Formats: sequence, C-alpha cells, structure tokens
Amino acid sequence: MVFIKNIGSKEKGFTLIEVVLSILILGLVVAAFTQLFGSGYVNVTINNRKVDHLYQAQEIMEEQFAKNYNQLTDISSTEGDVTVSEEQTKTITIANGDTIDVTGKTVTVSIPYTVKNSQQRTVSVTSFIPEGG
Repeated sequence: MVFIKNIGSKEKGFTLIEVVLSILILGLVVAAFTQLFGSGYVNVTINNRKVDHLYQAQEIMEEQFAKNYNQLTDISSTEGDVTVSEEQTKTITIANGDTIDVTGKTVTVSIPYTVKNSQQRTVSVTSFIPEGG
C-alpha cells in the first residue's frame, strides 16, 4: 500500500486542513446562534415581567375608577403606589371648535419590578378621572 498522494493523481477528496477549517467555521456559526438565542430568551423574560406588572397596574387603576370620586387618595403598598393629583380643570376642544371644561384628578399607578442583575424598573399607568365620572 502506498499512502503518498501522487502529484499528478486525479483522486478527489478533502485534505485534513480543509476538514479542520470547515469544522472550525461551523463551530463559530453555532456559537454565534447560541448567543443570539440566549440573549433573545433573556429579553423575552424581562418583557414578560414588564407585561405582568403592567397588567397589575391596570387592575389597580380599574379599582380607582370604581371608587367614588371623593375617595380617590394616595396609596402606598407593597404592590405599588397610587398617586392622585389635586383637582384640576382640563379644556377639551371638540371638532367644531367648541370647548368643554372638565374638572377631575390625574391618577398614576406605579409598580416596581426587578430585572436581571437586581436592576429596579417601574411601570406606570396614568389616567384622568373626571368629577362625577
């Protein structure tokens, strides 16, 4: 048996260097996609937390809408904070140019949540609640 390749030979195949380089390139591509999917998963998890807390803030806001207008007050709890502004008047302009003055309070619900590395973020929902509404 002869293991030396003849220079003028018409044998086809890959050399060891070509095989090693192709495995190396394939490994780099796989590593890049692994990192991409890993960071995508982290972002999905963070956004899921944000959406959950936003839903919770909307529920608390609905509770504020259900209250009597005169019972709207600031609340601070472990779930979050409700901030009620002083009574204010807002002017609304209708399409035909007429204006309406509406008296009410601005209510803000803020709920903190934690993302990776113990970073604190806050999600807030703000609404204007008219008097008698």
